[in-house]
Amino acid sequence: MSLLQEPIQVPEFDEEEEPHSIKKPDKSLDPTELRGPTGTVYFDGGFRGKLGDKTGAISWVAYDSEGCQIEGIGCYYGNTIQSNNEAEACALHGAVCFVETNVARFKASNVQILGDSLLLINNLWRRSHSSTAMIASTIREVRQKLRRLPLKAAVDFVPHE
Repeated sequence: MSLLQEPIQVPEFDEEEEPHSIKKPDKSLDPTELRGPTGTVYFDGGFRGKLGDKTGAISWVAYDSEGCQIEGIGCYYGNTIQSNNEAEACALHGAVCFVETNVARFKASNVQILGDSLLLINNLWRRSHSSTAMIASTIREVRQKLRRLPLKAAVDFVPHE
C-alpha cells in the first residue's frame, strides 16, 4: 500500500451550476441491490484548521471480492482543502477514480464504496443539497463516473467504530 502520493486533481466547479434543491433520492446507489461478488472501497477525508494553519488529507483503501487489499492511498493536501466535508468529497472522488481505472482488479460484478460522511452520502443519494459549490461539483462528477462503470456500484455510510 502506498501511504503518500501526489494529490488527485480536485474537480473545477461553477458556483452557478447547481441550485440548492433536494431531488428524488437516487436509489441506483443502494447497497441492498448488489448481487454476486462484491469489491469494497473505504474512503475518508480529514481537515483541521485555525487561522493560518489549515491542513487537509484524504485516504482510501480498496479490496477485491475475496477480501484481499488491492491498493490504498493516503495523501496530504495542505491548505488546498477548506473543510472536513471538502476533504471527504476529495477522498470519495479519488476512490471512484480508482474504481473507474481498475475494474478488473476487483474480480467482481459489484463494488461498494463506503465512507463515514453522512452529509456527503446524503448529497450523493440526493437526500440533501450540497453545502458548497466545490462539493456540488464533485458529487455531480462522482455520479457521472458511477453511472459509466461496467459494474454495479453502491455508495453508503459506515459509522466510526
